[in-house]
Amino acid sequence: MMVLKSLLLGVGLLLFSMSPSFAVTEGESFNRKETVLMAHVNPEVMRMINEAIEQNPNDPQPYLQRGLAYNHLEEYQKALNDFNRVLELDADNVDAYNFRGTMYFRVGDYERALADYNQAMNINPDYALLYFNRGYVRIELGEIQGAIEDFQKGANLAKKQGDLNTYQQAQAIIEKLKVAPESVSVTN
Repeated sequence: MMVLKSLLLGVGLLLFSMSPSFAVTEGESFNRKETVLMAHVNPEVMRMINEAIEQNPNDPQPYLQRGLAYNHLEEYQKALNDFNRVLELDADNVDAYNFRGTMYFRVGDYERALADYNQAMNINPDYALLYFNRGYVRIELGEIQGAIEDFQKGANLAKKQGDLNTYQQAQAIIEKLKVAPESVSVTN
C-alpha cells in the first residue's frame, strides 16, 4: 500500500502543479508562476532552478519548483526545507502549505500535515485537492467521518468547477469509506 500512498499523493501534486503550456528553454527566467516538474529527470532544469535561486534568493517560486523536484527524487527533507523557505518568503502561499503537508504525510507526521492543509484551506477554501489530501490524513488518524466529510466537500467543489472525473473518483472513495474504511488506507 506504500505504492498506493505515493501514487495518490503524487497524482495530487501533479494535478496541482502541472502546467501543460510550460516549457523551459536555456536562459529562461523563473519569474513565471508555473511549476517545473521536469527537474527530477533533467539535471539541466535543476541547474537552472539552482541558478535562479542564486540570482534571486528572495523569489519563492524557484524554491517551490525545487521542492517538487526533491519530492520526485524522494528527498523529502530537502523538499521540506524548500517549502519552508517559500513560506518564509510568502506566508500565504497555498501551494507551499499543500506540498509541505504532503511531505509531512509521506514521512508519517500526520499532525503537521493536517495543520498545513488546514492553513492552506484558510487561504483558499475552494481548492478541492486540499480536502482530498486532508481526507487521507484523517483516514490515517482514524477520523473516518471527518475523512468522508472532506472527500464530500472536495467532490462537491470538483463538480462545481466542472471536474466530473475527480467528482466520481471521490464518490467511489466515499462509498468505500462507508463500507470498508480499511480498504482506503494508504499506508498499510
